[in-house]
Amino acid sequence: NHKESPIILSEMERAMNFATKELATLQPGLDMAREKLYLASMRQTTREEDIAYCLFGIFNIAIPVIYGEGNQAVGRLLEYILTRSDNVTLLAW
Repeated sequence: NHKESPIILSEMERAMNFATKELATLQPGLDMAREKLYLASMRQTTREEDIAYCLFGIFNIAIPVIYGEGNQAVGRLLEYILTRSDNVTLLAW
């Protein structure tokens, strides 16, 4: 399990500039939304909208995938999260 391997966690912490303890406790859902968005912001994808789509499972949400929508996918994802969490600090990622 990668969440139990000190070597893997150390390497992830170094590469992502994110505390090992926090990486080990990430769970699907809206908790720690800001941190999850920060981690995803470093991701490189082929299609612009895939940055949002890769987060659906992380946030445990199901919204329609509309290929070709570009960065509007991120807007739809943020709108979904904001309407369910009322946590506007997540926009500061």
